[in-house]
Amino acid sequence: MRFPLASKFTISLIAFIFAALLLLLVFFITRPREDVPSPGPAPAPTRGAWDGNVFISEYLGLEMALPDSAWRALNDGEIGRLQSAAGIVTDFYLHNEKTAASIELTFKRMPRDAGEYSLREHLEHCGEIEKTQAAELGLESSFEIIGTTEIAGTLWLTKRAEFAVPGFPPVVTFHLTSREGDYIRCFKFVVDDDDEFLEILLWFSRFE
Repeated sequence: MRFPLASKFTISLIAFIFAALLLLLVFFITRPREDVPSPGPAPAPTRGAWDGNVFISEYLGLEMALPDSAWRALNDGEIGRLQSAAGIVTDFYLHNEKTAASIELTFKRMPRDAGEYSLREHLEHCGEIEKTQAAELGLESSFEIIGTTEIAGTLWLTKRAEFAVPGFPPVVTFHLTSREGDYIRCFKFVVDDDDEFLEILLWFSRFE
């Protein structure tokens, strides 16, 4: 989904719409399973840090090396303006200045009285809400849970969604989620196609 420079404003608008849509929906909480006890305590997430073009997260035990300068990380002030949902901590937000692609990593602490949430139900519920909100924007969409994705040794339940944007190729998103104690961790990828998503996964490696 690469466009001429003349459509830079349209690209930015598309990127903003989908970033806002995903931020509103990614941590929408489904009903807990009351028959399962709450998970035990776990260390609170700590934000990673950039070392040049390499992002390092000791909390997740991973690092990510950016391959080119087209990707730019938002600073804390920009992240604060983008972030709208209470209780969400954004570890980083990247966007590609030549396309509408973006990558985001966020954490959210679950309520203490919440039971053990099914991540599959969580993703399916988010997908239905995405479809509803996309329809309100005049966009057709679809989603499916495609299994798990491994990043630096951790398995993340994965939802793939596709949005039809009039006049442009479809926008493809991948939403990866895992849970550690009271915390849900989420990666969000907005990409050109499945091949770009698989290519991005190669940027990640274990941090020892």
